Amino acid sequence: MKLRRPLLPLAVLALAAALAGRAADAAPLKSDAEIKTLMGAGRWDEAIAAARERVAAAPQEAESHVLLGTSLFLKARSTPPPASGPAITAAEADAIAKELEAAIAIAPDRKDVYLGLIDVETAAGRDDRTLEQVKRCAAQFPSDPKAAASLIEYGLERQSRQDPLAGPILQAVYQAYTKVPPVVIAYAHYVMSTGELDQATEMLRIATTQVPNNVDLLEALGDALGYKLDFGGAAKVYGSASALDTTRRGVRLKWAAALHTTDPKSAMVLVEPLRTEAKPAAGAPTVQLKEGGLQGPSRITRCASMLWKVLSQSAPSGLEIHNMAKTFMQSGFGPQALAETQVALARNHNMVEVWLLRAEVYTRAGLDNQALEALDKADEVFDALDPAARPAYSHDEVLAARAASQSRLGHNADALASYARMSDSGRYTYQMAIVNEKLGHIEEARALLQKVAVTGLVPAEVEAAKARLETETYRKKP
Repeated sequence: MKLRRPLLPLAVLALAAALAGRAADAAPLKSDAEIKTLMGAGRWDEAIAAARERVAAAPQEAESHVLLGTSLFLKARSTPPPASGPAITAAEADAIAKELEAAIAIAPDRKDVYLGLIDVETAAGRDDRTLEQVKRCAAQFPSDPKAAASLIEYGLERQSRQDPLAGPILQAVYQAYTKVPPVVIAYAHYVMSTGELDQATEMLRIATTQVPNNVDLLEALGDALGYKLDFGGAAKVYGSASALDTTRRGVRLKWAAALHTTDPKSAMVLVEPLRTEAKPAAGAPTVQLKEGGLQGPSRITRCASMLWKVLSQSAPSGLEIHNMAKTFMQSGFGPQALAETQVALARNHNMVEVWLLRAEVYTRAGLDNQALEALDKADEVFDALDPAARPAYSHDEVLAARAASQSRLGHNADALASYARMSDSGRYTYQMAIVNEKLGHIEEARALLQKVAVTGLVPAEVEAAKARLETETYRKKP
């Protein structure tokens, strides 16, 4: 009897042929570039599908997870968030984070993925997790200055919009990178903006010993000493910085301004070559266009020219020095503006304009205690002012600035007392309403806001008063 040949090999062959046919019909996996092109075109769903296929085919490939997470993130961000809500939902953030965490598990040195997780938590409005991811990234890359620079940007961006998380982020980055100059400088500036000038100065002083001969740290320390009115110390530090890098024109200008308080002849020698623009590099155009016209002198050249003009006079007037200080302030040279106010006040201690300018410099730097001290001096000047004097500011304007400074410091009762001393406080009705509100004097604040809403002369204040009266605080009638 003949045995029949088994059919199994035929079945296997048939199955293999079928699978081969399907493989031939299946589209090939998309490359990184193709998926990124889909994302760039806003074709989120196609990009997500392609990335999912890549993950399914190669789950141990980090880039596939990164592409999927990025596609999910961009799609989530493409939908307008609800009013006052986060840019993406918690569920979306979790799905994105899952892919990025998978990428980190495969490739733990992918710095961009750690930074991506910070972006995800930021978009989700989860501040606690954002801070955790900042600390995590810093711990993972403790000796990477590029990581430090990226992390500090998150804090600076928050600081620019006065976000309360700015401080914790900058502090966390500083604690991880105490010897990275840009980090130290950024955190010191933040600390100073909170009014802690002594702490900021000490941080910078320590950093200059830990990282010696760093021009940026020395310049920042000189600035801090200038805010402390220690112009002798500032001049010494600026001099050291300038010796390390003679091309830093801004440092040389700061050095000259600090020396103006004690050694005007040396200051003049330093500032003289700064009156002309630096020579352009070889091959650079000699004429630069900006906003449709010729670019004017740089702020360094402009300030240097004015300072040289003042220094070249045997007895410049207080007004000229005041104008010099104002130009420094408007050009972003706060400590140098203070140095010029020091020179002006040495000539005439009763110049109201100079005291107010000094207060403005401090206010811009977030140093309200120092600003208030200057405003107190301006207030005292009016008690001893010559009746024939005609200062540029009235006593009421000084008191208004003083009240604003007191309120920023939380001294709201003192602020109301300053307003009460005015000869005519009608111009400051809205400001008085806000101070009363801070003190919990809601009915007094309501009456003042209603007055502004009906009879106010400043459109912005009228609108603000009306909007405030519609808030929950004022809806409850007495």
